[in-house]
Amino acid sequence: MEPKPPLLIVRPRLSFWVESGGPANFNAVPQAVQEDCFQSALCYDRTGREWPILKVQFRKRPSSFRAALPLRVPVKVSLGVPRVTSLEEVLENLHGVLLRDSEFVDSLRDPEDLRSRLARAKSLEEVIQIAAQQSS
Repeated sequence: MEPKPPLLIVRPRLSFWVESGGPANFNAVPQAVQEDCFQSALCYDRTGREWPILKVQFRKRPSSFRAALPLRVPVKVSLGVPRVTSLEEVLENLHGVLLRDSEFVDSLRDPEDLRSRLARAKSLEEVIQIAAQQSS
């Protein structure tokens, strides 16, 4: 069983983003892989399942030159056993990110509007759409 894209990735209390493809199509900047930025990250799909991200590694190790650039490269993602989660739990994880004073929150267009739109979301699919609009 694989998550159904698009996928919401949440690093509790740190950041979130949306991946349009499945785990076989994930890309990441080399620094994120090298610094284990996926540690404790969770992957949510629109069906209400949560997969812990266990490991992320390069599909092909980038050259030292390319690794120094902020360009995304293909990565292999290993997911743990999925569990059913609730809309409330996902929103709680997102609000944990949005309520912090951080560089990530500072990079968002309008964090207050985002919090408001997420609070009105009626489904996980809607939450993922809202999060995707924020990062596009």
